[in-house]
Amino acid sequence: STMLPAMASEANKIVAKGEATAEERAQAQECAGDDDGDQVADVKEVDIFGILKSIRTCPDAYAVFETETARDAAVDTSVQSGGIEFNGNTITLNASRVEPQSVQWPNCANTDLWFKAKRILMGVGVICLALAVW
Repeated sequence: STMLPAMASEANKIVAKGEATAEERAQAQECAGDDDGDQVADVKEVDIFGILKSIRTCPDAYAVFETETARDAAVDTSVQSGGIEFNGNTITLNASRVEPQSVQWPNCANTDLWFKAKRILMGVGVICLALAVW
């Protein structure tokens, strides 16, 4: 199991709008000291660690340095040391060819090879269908 950093106790539990169970609603009313029958917002406690662990991430990340010299020094150190160990994984650095302002962030999708192959085949299929109709 991956060790997650300790969080402040108030950050360990978060609530989200949604259908709360009767038990959760009663607990919320009790915590709010709601004795006069006012409605407590219909919220539900969610497991933040579970949500964070379930997020599928991209293998790439960008780090922005103050200067190109600082970036080059970090990249050189990473290359010489064989990477940076983090939670059992090796992180390698390389200099990006683009500036952060020019990256098309919406196009940075988390796609695997199968997804890309499927999209290419769908594109070829649409072209073939268009040619058949023509």
